[in-house]
Amino acid sequence: MLNRLVLNGDAVPPPLADYARYQWQRPTVQRWLALERPPRDIGIDIAL
Repeated sequence: MLNRLVLNGDAVPPPLADYARYQWQRPTVQRWLALERPPRDIGIDIAL
C-alpha cells in the first residue's frame, strides 16, 4: 500500500517515501524483478 501511495504521488511523509523507494533497490527485489515471466493470459482466444 505504501508503494502505491508513493508511486501515485500521494502525500507521504518523506522518511516513509524514502523507505518505500529504498525497498525497490534491495538486491533480492532486483533479482525478483529480473526473472523471466511467462506471457500473461488475458483470457482472449484469437484465431487468425
